[in-house]
Amino acid sequence: MGKERIFSTLSPEEEKEILKQCKLLNIRKGETLLRKDEPSIALYAVKSGKLRVVDEVPGKKMYLSTIGPNELFGEMSFLDEQPRSATVTAIEKAELYRMTKENLLRLLLEKPSLAARMLLSIGIMLVGRLRRADSALLSLSISPQATDNLGELIDAVKGKKNVKTKDL
Repeated sequence: MGKERIFSTLSPEEEKEILKQCKLLNIRKGETLLRKDEPSIALYAVKSGKLRVVDEVPGKKMYLSTIGPNELFGEMSFLDEQPRSATVTAIEKAELYRMTKENLLRLLLEKPSLAARMLLSIGIMLVGRLRRADSALLSLSISPQATDNLGELIDAVKGKKNVKTKDL
């Protein structure tokens, strides 16, 4: 779980400069940080710990992913200022970096090149997630046996495994 660095298009020094703009939060195990449909204009990066992302529909919760060190979340609402699309709860004690839209705007004014590369990194991450989700959805639509392999599909969307439709 997790990866080596948060922002792939930045040098380690630039990433540290971005993270200095953020507030460090300590989250207790079991604490819910974000709730589906709530408004928000903050982006989070996990320094340590793990969080669970679930979507809530009437009568059930659907597991979407687990987020670990050096992973971002909250980027959709951060960028488009729409309500949260999922609920995020700590499954163990976690330390998070929180960047608000105000922090981003300050960075855009003071260091536009750095802010642009940070946004590019977020875009690259989102495209990767979208490609994995597209692949998993294609697998579901092509293979009637795909429902037998939902665990593999979830791993594919999370980026843990490359699943080809012929495998299903």
